[in-house]
Amino acid sequence: MCGCYYLSKEGKANLERRFSFISLHTKTGDIFPGQDALIIKPQGKQLICVPWHWGKDRIINARMETIFTKPTFKEAILKNRCVIPADAFYEWDALKQKVKFDSDKMLYLAGICIQDDFVIITQDANEVVSPIHDRMPVLVEDLSVWFSDDFRTIFSSQSVALESHQAYYQERLF
Repeated sequence: MCGCYYLSKEGKANLERRFSFISLHTKTGDIFPGQDALIIKPQGKQLICVPWHWGKDRIINARMETIFTKPTFKEAILKNRCVIPADAFYEWDALKQKVKFDSDKMLYLAGICIQDDFVIITQDANEVVSPIHDRMPVLVEDLSVWFSDDFRTIFSSQSVALESHQAYYQERLF
């Protein structure tokens, strides 16, 4: 499950150089469900960066395994895909400590738009994330594939290298 991600000011500036923007007034830093955040979606033949609301009726994630069958998601996955740019995403370990997962490049989390809201698509965790959590966002490496008719190949070709970082470790006293 993805319940928080991070977009730095530098990451947003890089997006501004690469994509057309509809609005520059969007949040950076830690982004939580219920907030407006940047997404990238097609408009005509170009990709644009726009602010969108994270969470549809308190639903923040959609499972890759059921996205084509759930009534809430099945039309959106075919017609309204987006990506959520992030420098990192977070999960919490068994001791409720935040663990950051990032890469040496911008992460693009697979998502879908449902009206004015977006949800992040999740999958089974890979070997880096699985010691902390059983789910993780689907990561999109090639935006042109995600926004094409061949988008399903993204679900079987996860190759983005992730690293994990724990801000601190709290020793148990007893």
